[in-house]
Amino acid sequence: MFFHPKCGQKVILSENNTRATRRKSEFDHGLCLSANPLQDDKLFEIRIVEKIHVWSGSLEIGVTSVPPEHFDQLPACTTKLRLGTWLMSGCSVLKDTVTIVEFYGIDLESLNEDDRVGVVKSSDGELIFYVNGISQGVAATGLPRTLYALVNLYGKCVEV
Repeated sequence: MFFHPKCGQKVILSENNTRATRRKSEFDHGLCLSANPLQDDKLFEIRIVEKIHVWSGSLEIGVTSVPPEHFDQLPACTTKLRLGTWLMSGCSVLKDTVTIVEFYGIDLESLNEDDRVGVVKSSDGELIFYVNGISQGVAATGLPRTLYALVNLYGKCVEV
């Protein structure tokens, strides 16, 4: 899977759109979407390449039903994605910016460089997050068929 060329204002894509890097002098504008919809039961996974300790907050990952082409410009942060978006942020799961699971899985802010984070949309419409290859369990159900992976290089996370 590749990142769509339309990404956050502070993101530079490289290595055939498989690597995303956010400017270290900024903490936001780091949204990236997959170029293609997710395939059922197939893991979309990223590896944290670089973190810095200047900012607070960290990587966020999830899915959205909004195709990348729909956006004139991606918003500065995930709180502006309000329709058809499921996201793991810290150790919470949010749907359209509202917390639906307060304590879920490993806290993404505790991850380090070389840790891996992924997301699967099952053929049954379930959303499952993975950390270092380990399922964190079902995070949400009843998802639509067509979803794009969403990664937010936020705060401390500057490269995946």
